[in-house]
Amino acid sequence: MLATLIIDTEILRDGGSMSISFQAQSLDRFALIFPICHPFNVKFNKPILTNLSLDIDLSISWCDSLIHLNQLALLCKTDEQNLFVNNMVKVAKEFV
Repeated sequence: MLATLIIDTEILRDGGSMSISFQAQSLDRFALIFPICHPFNVKFNKPILTNLSLDIDLSISWCDSLIHLNQLALLCKTDEQNLFVNNMVKVAKEFV
């Protein structure tokens, strides 16, 4: 899947899960989510890739999340997006 556009970046109100939503070349919309499991220790569960167009969740590996994030890093249009992607990369690298 080839990402073409970053739609949004956000810290979810569940205690700190990280989410970046993007559009793929197929025009489907996806979200890469790092669900938080311990907000006080900032620990994350396995990444989830959600197809927002079809409402399908897939658990993916940390290595796969890095592949998506490296692709998304090339699409950053603002410093905020760049910082967010870099923070997600740092989290993912802790588990690889």
